[in-house]
Amino acid sequence: FGGVGEPRSEYQAQAHPARAIEKVLSLGAYRIDRTEVTNAAYSAFSAMNDATGISHPYYMPDVEDLERTADASSPASGMTWREAMAYCAFMGKHLTSSPEWEKAMRGGLEIEGQKNPAPRRNFPWGTMLRSHMANLNDETPKGVRAVGSFASDTSPYGVVDLAGNLSEWVSSALAGKDPQIFFSRAPTRVIRGGNWLDTPLDLLLNYAPIENIRPGDSRSFNLGMRCAVDPAREHQ
Repeated sequence: FGGVGEPRSEYQAQAHPARAIEKVLSLGAYRIDRTEVTNAAYSAFSAMNDATGISHPYYMPDVEDLERTADASSPASGMTWREAMAYCAFMGKHLTSSPEWEKAMRGGLEIEGQKNPAPRRNFPWGTMLRSHMANLNDETPKGVRAVGSFASDTSPYGVVDLAGNLSEWVSSALAGKDPQIFFSRAPTRVIRGGNWLDTPLDLLLNYAPIENIRPGDSRSFNLGMRCAVDPAREHQ
């Protein structure tokens, strides 16, 4: 977890000293959504807005680059951090933590009993920076795509769209910060991964391995989520 990774992220080394310290973490078993939460999935929750006060995101499909934002197979975007937390709880899950997100992207030290060939990878597919591997700002046409549209943007565990499509809220405090202080005093929350709007290929190393922050009440067409769950909870 953390470290400058491979290929080396100079941004990580210079801008975020706490994240630049590599750690080996042992996580409990968890399952993670293979895709970002889609509009179709989120609608089951947003349809209960009379009870929750949380409505479906308002999209503008007539605006250039936003034509596909409301598609059922597109990832839901435009929810705040608290709304993302509420959706995952409604589904009996939790908003993915930063370590869970990063393990899904890099793989564990071993994968299915075999040594991970690139456990420090900074891209889901490995250590090489290549164009057209993910839905980033360089793609044409621009805009969100249906989840899983970029087959190359797949992690060792088969999790898709971690590098591109949408950046994603996570539940953790910023690395190096005391969680109690961070969540009680800071208006910002952590996001992971790149996206179609503000992540060109040459800046992917500033997004894929990094913890970025946004105001927790932000709503953006390039920001979504995915959930995780402890397998034991699935049978409760």
